[in-house]
Amino acid sequence: MGYRFDLQNRVAVHDHGFVVPITDFYDKFGDYTEDPEEAVVIGLVMPPDGLYVTLDLRDMDEDDIVTTLQ
Repeated sequence: MGYRFDLQNRVAVHDHGFVVPITDFYDKFGDYTEDPEEAVVIGLVMPPDGLYVTLDLRDMDEDDIVTTLQ
């Protein structure tokens, strides 16, 4: 995929090192949540043009989703 998703710190880290903030979490009902453990969809604002993107975490490889990056 090219990204690792650190839900606890609300960032997506690209393989080349740049960081994109995760702006929103949505639960399985499509409702906004602040709890990363309830999130099944995340929202990001992608540089450079600020395109808003949502990604369904259920479609991701488990290895790409981490609690925190070390």
